Amino acid sequence: MSSGGELLALRREALVARGAVQRARAASELTALRQGLSLPRAAAAVAASPQGRSALLASLLFLTRGTRLARIARSAIAVVALVQLARAFARAREQPSWRPEHESNVRPAP
Repeated sequence: MSSGGELLALRREALVARGAVQRARAASELTALRQGLSLPRAAAAVAASPQGRSALLASLLFLTRGTRLARIARSAIAVVALVQLARAFARAREQPSWRPEHESNVRPAP
């Protein structure tokens, strides 16, 4: 029976050691993750994505609702949307497929 007790004690020591190694590895990975993250890089990533910009604007409007700043922000957003729409139309008109040059490019009337 003493060999069974010794075997259990050895298993327990192995489990304790394995847990210590896993905790040390997790702490090391967490430290590396913290060092890799920086606020300026995260902010640049959010600002670079269209979804991030829209979420940022929505949260700004939510936080400032009912104030003069919110009305100014809404107006600015509308102006930016109109400018983007005008740019899209200008780019589309510059493409050759926009203007038919030959009758073969003109679709027949239904």
